[in-house]
Amino acid sequence: MYSRVGLVVNAKKTKVLPLAYNSDSYTHTFSVHGDVLQQVHEFTYLGSILRDDCSLDSEVEHRIKAASSAFGRLLHRVFINHNLTIPTKVAVYNRVARGSKFQDPTRPGPRKS
Repeated sequence: MYSRVGLVVNAKKTKVLPLAYNSDSYTHTFSVHGDVLQQVHEFTYLGSILRDDCSLDSEVEHRIKAASSAFGRLLHRVFINHNLTIPTKVAVYNRVARGSKFQDPTRPGPRKS
């Protein structure tokens, strides 16, 4: 069906993530044109980590590491920079730590001047 609209499935790049809600989940195999697709327990899709047990532990850990890395870069570039004024540092902190235009509406954001 997918070949009729010009799509080609690469079986070497395609992976299957079965949900592990019972022990029989891994007994099924999937194939495309006779090539068996690899089954995985975890993979990244659009920047989010998906797991077969629906656990968010890997995703949360990944996001915490990314935020820590971003704040580490800001520490050296902004907060320890003696050439920036305190109001500039506060403005950067408010924008980064307290949210952007896509923030949670129930959480107070930076004040508008």
